[in-house]
Amino acid sequence: MRRRKHNRALPRVELRGRIQQAAFRLFREQGFDNTSVDQIVDVAGVAKGTFFNFYRTKQAVLGDYYAELDVFMSASLRELDPRCPAASLGRLFLALEQRLRDEGDLARVLFREVMQNPSLGITDFESGADDCKQYELFFERCRSAGTVCESTTPHLVAEVVQDLWASTLQRWFHARQSFSLADALMNKIDVFFRGIEAKPSAGKEVSPSKF
Repeated sequence: MRRRKHNRALPRVELRGRIQQAAFRLFREQGFDNTSVDQIVDVAGVAKGTFFNFYRTKQAVLGDYYAELDVFMSASLRELDPRCPAASLGRLFLALEQRLRDEGDLARVLFREVMQNPSLGITDFESGADDCKQYELFFERCRSAGTVCESTTPHLVAEVVQDLWASTLQRWFHARQSFSLADALMNKIDVFFRGIEAKPSAGKEVSPSKF
């Protein structure tokens, strides 16, 4: 058993950080379900009561883990290049898939808990709404750059892309990450950007796309 420091000698931020990192490490190394609170506090070198000062359960620690991934997602969205929207989205999806694969089983466990835990579910909904706003800003910049048509409705396109992400991510986790998330998303995005309207015949006009 690890020797524990006197908890009151440490700032609360440091205590919380030690618990987080110990939990994340154990979740990744031996799986979420196989990790106990006793093991977390042992690795963190804190008293068990200290853990419960910050978290009611080990599931609650996943909220902080979600926040880490959310920061990564937000930063990646801000890097989208309006000069080449499709290629930029492709790079985004590749980066996100690589990050989730690097997390191993922990990312799948988080997805499971988001589906089952009301608190995490609300966090996920709010995060999705924020991501959608960032997509909307991106498509507004694309329209200004002339890389999408002027009739594009940014908030509607943003909702479509966000919906594609959420539904494909769900299928990916259910399939135990057995296919390429980025490829699946880009196949859909490609159809989306090209459109599925029939080309106008000679002498026949069609209504312009609403997007």
